[in-house]
Amino acid sequence: MGDATNYVIVFAGELLSQAETLLRMGMNVNDVITGFEKALQKSMEILDSTLNLPGHLQLSYLLTKTCL
Repeated sequence: MGDATNYVIVFAGELLSQAETLLRMGMNVNDVITGFEKALQKSMEILDSTLNLPGHLQLSYLLTKTCL
């Protein structure tokens, strides 16, 4: 379709797979969640500093960022 649905599903599946591995190694659930939240924040910082969107895409990006 071109809407990146497959990418999102595969990416989410890989995140869950990695989380399962960490949990099986004995890591605390809260630590895994905190790690994912820190990774999200760092990703958003990098995107904000490097992304240069045309005006008509700025609103879509801001709305998506708000949902995260």
